[in-house]
Amino acid sequence: VLWPVLVPLAFLALLLWIRNDVRAQRVGPVALACRFLWRDYDPAGGFLFWEVIDLVRKLFLASLVLFLDPEHGSSNMQRLFFATLISGFYLVVLAFARPFKRSEDLYFAGTANFFLMCCFASGVVIQ
Repeated sequence: VLWPVLVPLAFLALLLWIRNDVRAQRVGPVALACRFLWRDYDPAGGFLFWEVIDLVRKLFLASLVLFLDPEHGSSNMQRLFFATLISGFYLVVLAFARPFKRSEDLYFAGTANFFLMCCFASGVVIQ
């Protein structure tokens, strides 16, 4: 229960702490240690926090979708539908926001998310 809450909050706190240094391109020791959180994204475009958004999406798709209304008989169909909806929404936001520095990363992330959405959608069709 703690990991899905504390890790995104810790990443967010770290990014808030180093954001001015990263935007000014003065990478200190803390920013250098946290480089895995921001190096692929465009901090000038306001996408320094994109890793936190992506982590929350991954947590929702991997585990939190299981907690969708379990006491009222949430079925696998509802979970697949919400996972498809979240994946589709993220794909649209990813296409319009273009948070990556390199276009190859954007195409790879878009393609991977599109195939993930197709997997969830095919699960809805198969059910």
